[in-house]
Parts: sequence; structure tokens; C-alpha cells
Amino acid sequence: MNDTTQSIVITINTTSDAFVSTSIPFEVGRILRNLAEDIEWGRVPSSVFDANGNTVGNVACFNQPSTNI
Repeated sequence: MNDTTQSIVITINTTSDAFVSTSIPFEVGRILRNLAEDIEWGRVPSSVFDANGNTVGNVACFNQPSTNI
């Protein structure tokens, strides 16, 4: 029995110019689609980038104890 759970926490800061020139939902969607493709291919980057190539967030992966209620 596995008593840990893998967690992924994604943080995206929406104050860069890329979010102003398009729209917040569009740019967040683009970032998440790119991240999903990376994860599907076994790559989990530690940073996420806007359309201009700026670092706008991070990705943290960790194991944590499962809670059995």
C-alpha cells in the first residue's frame, strides 16, 4: 500500500506584458497547455514562461503523506 501522494503545485504570476497584450485566460491556457505537453513527455520544468519568454511562475512536485479519513 502506498501511503504517499504525488502533488504538483503550479504558480503563475499574471502581471507581465504577455497577459496585457492578449488576455489573462488566453495566456494562462497557453502556459498550461505547454506544461501539460511537457509533463506527458516526462519533463516537469521548475519554471513556466509567458509568450515573451519571461519567467512568470514555477512548478513544484513533491510527495506528501496520504490522508486516510
